[in-house]
Amino acid sequence: MSPVSRERRRLERIRFNQPLSGSTSQGSLSIMDMSLVGLRAEHPYPFAAGRPVRLEIEWSGRKVEFQCDVVRCRLVRSSVDGQVTYSSGLRFSQAAGESVLTPREMVLQLVTRALRERQGQSRRRSVDSTQ
Repeated sequence: MSPVSRERRRLERIRFNQPLSGSTSQGSLSIMDMSLVGLRAEHPYPFAAGRPVRLEIEWSGRKVEFQCDVVRCRLVRSSVDGQVTYSSGLRFSQAAGESVLTPREMVLQLVTRALRERQGQSRRRSVDSTQ
């Protein structure tokens, strides 16, 4: 009898076609996907699991800051360029600094944008098929 793989995530993640840029006090990182409660990032330096991290993201022309907790950090091959890098799971603990956006608002904006893009693609396909 083979073990059944259980998905531990409670919420869907939004995967980015192009990673979002972010930074911490240790340097820059690439945000690969995000959910309402956290994100996955790739970066060239290690994080200690269980430690807090202050994350800055450039979002719609302004800086958004979050206090996060490192859930995990492991050495992997980058999904962007195949190089060896660190991949971390970060859980949002609170907005920081002057940030007014919450993770929920960011995810809502991403989903709305993706739906509009899909609707536009669908309309273009309909026009192309009628010609």
